[in-house]
Amino acid sequence: MKYFRYALLLAATLSISFIYSNRVAFSITVLCQKEQYKTTENYYLLDKTAEKWMFTITALGMFVGPIPLYFVYKLDTRILIIFYATLAFLSCALFPLADSFGFMPALFCRFLSGVAQAVQLNFINEVAQRWAPEAEISLFVAVLLATAHFGPLFIMIFGGEMCESSWFGWEWTYYFLAILIFSSTAVFIILYTDEVHMNRFVEGDEKKLILAGKQPEKEKPSVPWRPLLEDPTIWAIIILFCGFYFGMIIYQQYSPIFFREVLHFPVRSSGYFAAIPMIFAIIVKVIVAKMIDSDPFQIGKSWSLALPLVILEFVSSVLIILAGILIEARHAVLILDMAFASIHFFVPIITSRAFQIRAGPTAHFAINISVVLSSIVHILIPFLVDFVAPNNTKQEWATMFFIVAFVILITTGIYLFFSDLKPAPWLGRLETVTPPIYMSHRKDLPCEKEPKMRSGSDKVCYSYFVMSPVTLLAVSLLIYLLFKHFKKRSEYPKGPIPIPLFGNLPEIFAVASATGGIVPAFNHFKKKYGRVFTLWIGPIPTVHICDYELAFETMTTRGAEFGTRSLPGVLNDIRFGRGVLASNGEFWMEHRRFALFTLRNFGVGRNVMERRIMDEVHQRFTYLNEKNVRIKDNSVDVVKFFDLLVGSIINSMLFSERFEANDKTFAELKRLLDESLQEFNLLDLFAPMWLMKSPLLRWRYNCLMGPFHGIVNVVKRQIAARVEEIEQGRHVIADDPDDFVDAYLLKMQKNKENGEESSTFDLENLSIDLLDLWIAGQETTTTTLVWATVLLLNHPKEEERVRRELLSVTGGRDLSLSDRSATPNLNALIAEVQRIASILNINLLRCVNKDTTIDGQPLAAGTVVTAQLSAIHTDETLFEDSHEFKPSRFLKNPKLEPKLIPFGIGKRVCLGESLARAELYLILGNLLLRYRLKPEGALPSTKETSPFGMMKRPMKCRAFFEPIPADFQ
Repeated sequence: MKYFRYALLLAATLSISFIYSNRVAFSITVLCQKEQYKTTENYYLLDKTAEKWMFTITALGMFVGPIPLYFVYKLDTRILIIFYATLAFLSCALFPLADSFGFMPALFCRFLSGVAQAVQLNFINEVAQRWAPEAEISLFVAVLLATAHFGPLFIMIFGGEMCESSWFGWEWTYYFLAILIFSSTAVFIILYTDEVHMNRFVEGDEKKLILAGKQPEKEKPSVPWRPLLEDPTIWAIIILFCGFYFGMIIYQQYSPIFFREVLHFPVRSSGYFAAIPMIFAIIVKVIVAKMIDSDPFQIGKSWSLALPLVILEFVSSVLIILAGILIEARHAVLILDMAFASIHFFVPIITSRAFQIRAGPTAHFAINISVVLSSIVHILIPFLVDFVAPNNTKQEWATMFFIVAFVILITTGIYLFFSDLKPAPWLGRLETVTPPIYMSHRKDLPCEKEPKMRSGSDKVCYSYFVMSPVTLLAVSLLIYLLFKHFKKRSEYPKGPIPIPLFGNLPEIFAVASATGGIVPAFNHFKKKYGRVFTLWIGPIPTVHICDYELAFETMTTRGAEFGTRSLPGVLNDIRFGRGVLASNGEFWMEHRRFALFTLRNFGVGRNVMERRIMDEVHQRFTYLNEKNVRIKDNSVDVVKFFDLLVGSIINSMLFSERFEANDKTFAELKRLLDESLQEFNLLDLFAPMWLMKSPLLRWRYNCLMGPFHGIVNVVKRQIAARVEEIEQGRHVIADDPDDFVDAYLLKMQKNKENGEESSTFDLENLSIDLLDLWIAGQETTTTTLVWATVLLLNHPKEEERVRRELLSVTGGRDLSLSDRSATPNLNALIAEVQRIASILNINLLRCVNKDTTIDGQPLAAGTVVTAQLSAIHTDETLFEDSHEFKPSRFLKNPKLEPKLIPFGIGKRVCLGESLARAELYLILGNLLLRYRLKPEGALPSTKETSPFGMMKRPMKCRAFFEPIPADFQ
């Protein structure tokens, strides 16, 4: 029965093992990160200095970690383990994401992992004191300490495999470890209890006897700090532990790096080599523990601890010295290094048992001191390694090995000379002492039903574990939910296996980090699962179409089935199903039909659209020319230039008002829009509103939606001003309106005259329609023009080719929309810019309104579905060398242009398409006619600002717009 008890407690304490292995994970994954960052741009380079600070901040966390353990006698052990497990879980789950955002977030995650490590030794001490049989307490501790090797053993192997995996990458080491921490902690909470009399393994008769006696007290013991700190034995044990810790950290933290960068083994092999000693360490621990408990040579408690210590530490020192001497013999060093670690890792058994003997029920205070001091050692180790082995050469590491051997021998000698392993004299003066688990009143315990386990003269009876009804119900419910979750996958196209609650989010971010962004991640999933696949965003399945033919077939041919807009989360917060973007049904048909009719009316016959675009182009060109004459400066902030130009065009179409360079209204609108769009990502699209508005994420909601509320308020002020002008007779609406607001107000007036009281055309809905039109018309066109400038600055030959064509067509006059058929080079240039730019990394979503199929695979009604335009535009089967800027592809193959769908496809195609196409043609064409583009400084980067964001936005840049003399026009 006792072996069942050991197995049960071993399973419960696996949570400690996985918490501990979080610190080790970085030692193997850092090798993969270094390889990855050699070929991809990242916010920081993981060089030796960054690596040093990663290790140091982890040690700093370990220094801080023991502080909450002060409450170990005030709180249940389970509460403490939940606290530390939560920190470990967060540090694992967030580290790959934090790593993508910069060095400081990654450092913070490593700090959390360090804080979580502090629970290990204290937890093992608590469990041993409460549950260990006195006659086998060292073996009990050894079994518990063995779990501290199982986690690192697993993570070294798993991390090496993930690093070499072409599908996953190093990030999955952390994601899987987070899952293990979560699940093993849940097992611990179910199985473990601090109270002996509450233990479910105790027999009924035994429980009655225990309850009749004195119960374990939960009061904090009064610790004689001065005698404790003045005790030479305590300090000898602490110094021994620090010496062990020094050698252990050198191995666990640096062995994968040493095997990879000094001995030049592959990453996968380095993980296996670093893990092998963990297996032998478990075996050595058990053997040494049995020797300590049984005292086979009858030499007493003190020497039963000292003898194995002397023998094994001497052997481990010899091995590491030999490794330094034979440093040039690659395989010999490997074997000696692993043998050293296998033997050296037994020391915690000695220190834990020695603390228990000397300090009794206050051993955890002594352990906390050793944890704090060893954390200081840990903090100093990265600096020592950086000092001794700055270049990671073999000779430098040979010196490091000699230092390790010297430290081990010195600390072992101090322990042997100063230690006196018997209970400290001050133990009897404690005001409150937690009674041991084996109490005197249990000697006459009847044991009739179960086999007996003896601890000295005491008898203890235990029953096999029988699951409680609550636990059984919880497990059954969990199994049912898991079954239902995975069965639901059959209703959707194939895709990666989702994790309950988290869905495919960990894998999406892992693949996106490995491939360089969300669009390459979509292409990765397309190669693996086909042209349509399902990704679970948390618990929500979303179907992604990454093929043009399939997108056309679903969104156009079967548009009635796939035409419903799905606008979850924050995007629908202000709209509430209104506007031309988020609405459905009759409301959408009415407002879209009106907007399309109005915008087309501006462009056809009356030519209002082209006139207003050219008015703004002339205004901006005049400003540039005057600036050049006045201060001899033709440098331009490209983003601000196109922002004002396009924004003024949009506002003139909506309100018949243009923006000046210092217009405060426009500056406020653009600032708000930039703040919001810069922050949006995949998670924000699907986060439920109750969560976004909760105190936990209210800050995020304000960050994302605050700017949109600000834009709506600005729009409402402009509407109110127009209505006031009409009421006061200062503005008269013509029968043929010149702007969208007048056309809308005229529509409202006619509806009222016709008695249509239930009409959806009102001032509130006007503000939402204007919001959609302003955002869609402003941001997409501006961003495309900035991308065009960036690409032309990097490809001046394309610029000159288009300019020659324009000069031959126009003879120097303004370019007009009627010239389109005569400018194939400009048309091809604009098409290629739109393909490369592909403004939406993540396209807006739709949902299916009935059960159907897609590409022969089932699709349930209500499923969120979208055609990922960016993935289609980088489809190598359509656009060869898709990452290269080649306008000529559209000249060589005219059939490509219909497959370019920057404005969407099907019924939901962008209603501002005609305006946007006119703006791109007239602005870019006339700009190239009058100015030659030159970079200000280095060529601008073609990388986007946020590969994981919703929009693909270029880096900010400045350029020279050099006027072309009239003689050359």
